[in-house]
Amino acid sequence: MSTPLNQVIVAHGRLSAQFFREDGRVGDWQSWVVPLPAIFPADSVKIVAMASNDGVDQGLGTVAAVPVITRTTRSGFTLAARNSDCAAGSAGMHWIAVLERPGQASPTPLELRTGVLQSRTFAPDCTPGDWNSWEYAVGRAMPSAPTVVGTPTRIRGDVALSSVVFGAFVSDAYLVEGMPAPVGVLSSGRVDGVSLSARNGGGWSGRSGMNFLALADLPKNVTPDTAPILDSGTTSAVSLAAAGGSAPVRIDVNFALPFSTPPVVLLSACDVGLPAGTTPVAAIGVAHDVTTHGFTLEAMNTDSASGRAAFHWVALGCGISCGAGRASSVPSTTPDPIPFTPPLTPPLTPRP
Repeated sequence: MSTPLNQVIVAHGRLSAQFFREDGRVGDWQSWVVPLPAIFPADSVKIVAMASNDGVDQGLGTVAAVPVITRTTRSGFTLAARNSDCAAGSAGMHWIAVLERPGQASPTPLELRTGVLQSRTFAPDCTPGDWNSWEYAVGRAMPSAPTVVGTPTRIRGDVALSSVVFGAFVSDAYLVEGMPAPVGVLSSGRVDGVSLSARNGGGWSGRSGMNFLALADLPKNVTPDTAPILDSGTTSAVSLAAAGGSAPVRIDVNFALPFSTPPVVLLSACDVGLPAGTTPVAAIGVAHDVTTHGFTLEAMNTDSASGRAAFHWVALGCGISCGAGRASSVPSTTPDPIPFTPPLTPPLTPRP
């Protein structure tokens, strides 16, 4: 569908940190059971999530855990997550849940910010340079510290993506080299801005930016200045080889109606279309070549085992009548590159 945000049911929340063993060890998966409020009248809820430092023990450091959404119904879902890092640590989660209901007013007014953060260069998994970070200042303070979710994004035409490395083309000028699998981590969500980090959970170096959405509830008697358009859906499940340099699987997604400008696209792996009781692999979805009419989802596995995964996707942006106001989409202007000091010193122990 394609629905004004003020006709979309939205819930959001934060999950306190759990401890994760390093990638490939027993204990590298953890899960949370998350209830949804009774305002959701149908099971076709779409959920996206991102790791955060909520509740993290500063002595442990925050790891880049990959969220996977399972067992979604109108009353709740299970958020499983796997550590993509080669060192142990802990991570919490931020999540949003949406259900489009055209023609019916949303019960919760929201203040939100969307952003497209500039590309950074990522080294391969578990080598120095596999972390990057961004700072984003909002123009007007939000009513409270926001819930923040993000998704890696790549733009066709990036100079670093256009160079031939060892002549390794996949097809249509896509390079296997130049396709990292960044795992987003919220370092800080404040009323005046967002600090966001990402770590490459894949075997290829290359460049990637990040899309993000930050949202907070407004008082019941306050109406947002404008109503962005939201479109959402679920892809079919695809088979993904184990991590370590495999080329991504590409899925073309078309929007129900065109946006007036390219929207921010958010993604999370899910178990839709898989046999009951099957957990998807810890897959990252990268929003590639986002246009007003659709985007290409690049599915990349950060897991040490092969398997299958589908994806929830949410696109948020301006329709024909969307003007300036509280809801804004402003690209980051932070120069690239910048020195990176991880907020909680994420673990980095290269594999032997």
